[in-house]
Amino acid sequence: MRELDRGLLMRLVERDNDLRMLADAFAGQGDGDGSLALISGAPATGKTALLQEFAEQVREVGAVFLEAIASRTEQGQPLGVIAQLFHGMELPAETTEHVARLIDEGVHSAARAGSPEHPPTGTPPHVLRGLCNLILHLAENRQVIIGIDDVHYADPFSLECLLYLVRRMRTTRLLIILSQCDRRVQGHYLQFRAELSRQPHCRTIRLGLLSEQGVAGLLETTYGRSAALRLAPTFHALSGGNPLLVHALLDDHLPTSVAEGSVSSEVPLGDAFTQAVTACLYRCGSETMQVARALNLLGEEVAPAALAEVLDLDPESVGRAVGTLTAVGLLTGGRFRHDAVRSAISDTITAADRAATHRRAARVLHDHGASVTVLAQHLLGADQVDEPWVVPVLEDAAQEALQHGAIGRALEFLRRAHDLATNDEQRAALKAALVRAEWRVSPSAAARHLPELILHAQEGRLSWQDVSALIGHLIWHGRLDEVVGLLTVLERRPAQGTPGDEAQVGLETLRLWVCCLFPEHLGALRPDWSVPQPAGLVSFRALGQLRAADVLTDALDGDIDDNTVVAAEQVLQGAQWSNTPMASTFAAVAALIFAGELDKAALWCDALIMTPANRHALAQQALLWAIRGAIEVRQGRMAAAETSARTALNLISPQDWGMFIGLPVTIMLVATTALGKYLEAARYLAMPVPEVLLRTPLGLHYMQARGRCKLATDNGQAALGDFEMCGELMVKWGLDLPILVPWRTDAARALLAMGRRRQARGLVHEQLARLTSEHAQVRGVSLGVLAAASDPVDRLPLLKDAVATLDRCGDRWELARALAALSQAHQMLGQRAEAAETAARARRLAEECGVPEEQLSPIHIPPPEMASDVSLEEEEDDLGGGHSPEELSGAERRVADLAARGHTNRQIASILFITVSTVEQHLTRVYRKLNVNRRSDLPGRLRTGAEEPELAAHCAGPGEHATGRPEG
Repeated sequence: MRELDRGLLMRLVERDNDLRMLADAFAGQGDGDGSLALISGAPATGKTALLQEFAEQVREVGAVFLEAIASRTEQGQPLGVIAQLFHGMELPAETTEHVARLIDEGVHSAARAGSPEHPPTGTPPHVLRGLCNLILHLAENRQVIIGIDDVHYADPFSLECLLYLVRRMRTTRLLIILSQCDRRVQGHYLQFRAELSRQPHCRTIRLGLLSEQGVAGLLETTYGRSAALRLAPTFHALSGGNPLLVHALLDDHLPTSVAEGSVSSEVPLGDAFTQAVTACLYRCGSETMQVARALNLLGEEVAPAALAEVLDLDPESVGRAVGTLTAVGLLTGGRFRHDAVRSAISDTITAADRAATHRRAARVLHDHGASVTVLAQHLLGADQVDEPWVVPVLEDAAQEALQHGAIGRALEFLRRAHDLATNDEQRAALKAALVRAEWRVSPSAAARHLPELILHAQEGRLSWQDVSALIGHLIWHGRLDEVVGLLTVLERRPAQGTPGDEAQVGLETLRLWVCCLFPEHLGALRPDWSVPQPAGLVSFRALGQLRAADVLTDALDGDIDDNTVVAAEQVLQGAQWSNTPMASTFAAVAALIFAGELDKAALWCDALIMTPANRHALAQQALLWAIRGAIEVRQGRMAAAETSARTALNLISPQDWGMFIGLPVTIMLVATTALGKYLEAARYLAMPVPEVLLRTPLGLHYMQARGRCKLATDNGQAALGDFEMCGELMVKWGLDLPILVPWRTDAARALLAMGRRRQARGLVHEQLARLTSEHAQVRGVSLGVLAAASDPVDRLPLLKDAVATLDRCGDRWELARALAALSQAHQMLGQRAEAAETAARARRLAEECGVPEEQLSPIHIPPPEMASDVSLEEEEDDLGGGHSPEELSGAERRVADLAARGHTNRQIASILFITVSTVEQHLTRVYRKLNVNRRSDLPGRLRTGAEEPELAAHCAGPGEHATGRPEG
């Protein structure tokens, strides 16, 4: 028997002891010592494989192996298993006929059993004796092995025959091997197993799951040892060591390895694995299948008592089913081993059963006090649930989901709640909540619901909070007429309480918002600019929104103090932990920016970007990134500002931005212009923006950025037009505040670029006269422009003052530019050491800002030797003499001026913060345009500082006259 033993061990994995037990029983049988072996284990753990392997080996040594497979579907066929045994025997014809008669008689007897005339008595004794004696007689001369797979499914009459054999086989050459599942058994099989356990010659073989080493051994026959050891951990983790699942994984994996020509490390979970999981479930029985399906739908965290109640089972049955699922390797630690297992189980559930289970689960779990999120998940999948708690649960779950940034889930909950709403007021409130949630990811998609919400608002079905959000949506898309019309309707609505209550606070907040964003309506809406003291109960949310609007109002009014900053931070503190409207957040951060608290604004902006509620809210993320870019522009961090604005634009579509597309576009214009990326700036300049944008303070910033871009590309007249338009609107709206847009300083820069120094100086003096101590950044920039417009003897102190002022305010780019101008002033006065030291600091700052060094070239200041010959008055009055340069750009003009004064190329590069190579390229173009051959010919061709109509015409852009106004 040693040869038999070795053959078995070579073909099975981790079944050495089990095979030895069967081999020992077979050896004893040969000596006339009959025995019984019971192979037990969870479904799909290899019982059938062990039995079949043993059968193949004993047949090879001449033994008779009689086999049968019991089936759940054939349990009602009397003597069905015993009949299978005889089908495999080679018997004489008359014996075969005798067996058939005995079985027919047994079947006929079973059919009559249980009727009133024939009470159940079991298999007739002569049938038992006749069938069993044939087997015992066969075993007198040969070794006979009876192998029955899944004996727990055998019919009671077959089990009765088997017990008859077991009691009489002790001194025969008969070996009976039975395989059974470790599962709950009832009735006749329970009695059968109890009887077997009393037999002294019964051996029990228990099979378990394969270890990782066992899986490696199984893979080794296909892939070799090295690849098997590499793949075994993954195969074991996915299968739990279940042989059926391991073979299924192998079937899915082999095609991949064949296609790649090597053993792939990736283990795909394909159809074979799915089918194997399904087969495991069906082998486990209907009760275990029920529990697996329920766990799949309810989640593995569900309490056993609740699970049992949903399935209408006792807790003990549920516990046994969970144990079975663990034993077959589908569960580990109480959880499904892999999502592919869940998917396979889900495929076995019909739509009707799924909906019914979710409905029962929702009711049971509600009674058990489950969370609103768990209940809402079941309500999504349930059929109709007529309970008063359903809609409130879905609403609460949606709010909880929004707090965690799960916007898609919140939308599902709200849509379901809207479908289940029972009255118009409830449907209106749910529609408003649905729009607010959808707005977070796609404002343009949410906008399709706005007409319906407007109707609800007009008919008084929306709360003030919902109305406030609706007006925010309309403002976002620039639908100003609808905003004003809706406010008019709301003002005529009958009072909903005493003055100062929620309605009063809500209406005042809306008026403030509209007037802040659309100053032209200030007179018509007549907001009360003071925060009303509520006479009744008002929610913290409503007061928070009013405080935010009031803070922004103070900032735009220039009325900024420590209380403004404290109030803004209080609003932002609440925004971290509550569902604060984005408008309030925007207002509070904007107030900090206008207050010059850039570091605080940046910290709050970063914190809000990382808030769970905003993490997946694309629209809010986009707006926060744009605000972050605006802060970085004010800090002078132009490269960072470009990155932030680009991130904002990439998060949502231009349609989603509405009129607020102007914010990231403005930042991109400012940043790309400062970085010298003029072609990219031109693309943003060409990007269409809504007309209504230019009726807002945001539009002022857009026009300012547009003007600066034109100025940087030598289109001074057009730039001046943009700056002057800003001024006209700000004066018209009563918002002529330096903190908003210092248009006079920008216009002065444009005038300087065109050589109109007296006008530039006048505008800067006017600007400086309007500044207070809070306007450090504007003051520093204005002083730099004034220096450029002043006589040489006055420039140095002005520029030193500008540098000191900008050093305190945090705008590092404007500080770098002022330092560059100061370096140039030192250079022109022959103070080379001071010039070099200042230039080095300017370059360091430019590098910190991410701006190329050549962009540091300051506003053109005429060299002292030219300026001393012509006073400011003479300079602007004298338009005659000399030759006007032909189509020189601003950069070429600056290089030509310095070259005409005798500066070397290296000195020019140092003064203008450009490379020597760039100087040479500019001079080459200058020589060609002016038709000169030598440096000494330049003075005669240039009149530095003269304002000439021809030059203005050359600098005007396409479609513009020298007046700075577009044609037509």
